[in-house]
Amino acid sequence: MKKCILCIGLILFSLSPLSSQEMVDLSDIVQRFSAQDYSRTLELMELYRPRSKNEQFAISYLKAHCFLKQKDYDLAIAAFSDLLQVLPNNYEILNNIGVAYYQKKDYKSALRYFNLSFLSDTGFKAAQSNYNIALEQLKKSDRNLVLSPIDDNDVVLNSSGWFYYYLGDIEKSVFYFKEAIDGSPKFSQNYIDIAYVLDDSKQYQLSLKYLSMAEKLDPENPAIVDNLGILYHHLGKDDKAEEYFSKAMDLNKGFAEPRNNKGFLLLGKKEYQSAATLFAESMAVNGYSQDLFAESLAGLALCQYCLGDDKSAKENKERAVEKNFKLSDAKYVRGFLQWDEEIIALWAKI
Repeated sequence: MKKCILCIGLILFSLSPLSSQEMVDLSDIVQRFSAQDYSRTLELMELYRPRSKNEQFAISYLKAHCFLKQKDYDLAIAAFSDLLQVLPNNYEILNNIGVAYYQKKDYKSALRYFNLSFLSDTGFKAAQSNYNIALEQLKKSDRNLVLSPIDDNDVVLNSSGWFYYYLGDIEKSVFYFKEAIDGSPKFSQNYIDIAYVLDDSKQYQLSLKYLSMAEKLDPENPAIVDNLGILYHHLGKDDKAEEYFSKAMDLNKGFAEPRNNKGFLLLGKKEYQSAATLFAESMAVNGYSQDLFAESLAGLALCQYCLGDDKSAKENKERAVEKNFKLSDAKYVRGFLQWDEEIIALWAKI
């Protein structure tokens, strides 16, 4: 099953060697960023040598965001584009590239990236709104209306939460998300993001608390409803999970994720034909995400294997792995995709 998240601004890239003149701690970088001192944040990043790939990712995430905040739009576009090499088809990164192009008044390019962002996750309302704004600009000769990047303090705190999440420091990540919630208690995205982090660290009951708050603020948001389905599955309440996946499908007929997630739920219940139908539907409505398409194709292969069609199962497994080679890695399907052990064992048999 694949969780969907709605967060504000992703970021990544390379760093310079550590200067012998100055020792920099990660907390120094986060403090400067939280203070919205983006120039100094970038200076400190150049002096910091990441000690792991996770730190490299987190620093790069923050750095690209700094470029956008400083209105260095060409640098922001380049940095976010580099990120797409690491996280292809990521709706957040695509949306940020669109914002940078919009600020440059390149509305055609902005429209393209907002569209790609929305297709990558049709539950991401910011991309849909940005697309409509850019479209209006293309229809007008008057280009005085300018979309400003969101730079409120709660967004800075939100970005700090994701920074520490990528470092693997869940405690600090949760702290910053809570600070963001305190600053904007009616902003559902902060509740969604903290719920995602808590779910990822297997704190399911606490995650459910925050995601239920998000649902109260935004009850018609299909991504929230889909994530609630995943949480109920983790809590062993599969009937409730199935109910929420179905609701998410009803809220957005073009939303592929809940069809894929419900498919895996029914696969675990040995309802192979119904699951196969859902996987096929997920692939049919999936507008852009190749990784999700590959997972749904893998689900279809699993159903075919269980229904005795070994030939089709093997062919579709090969196709799925071609689209996402990580499907051959047990750690990936167990950790990121959160497949159940029984399904992992079946996958290995095909």
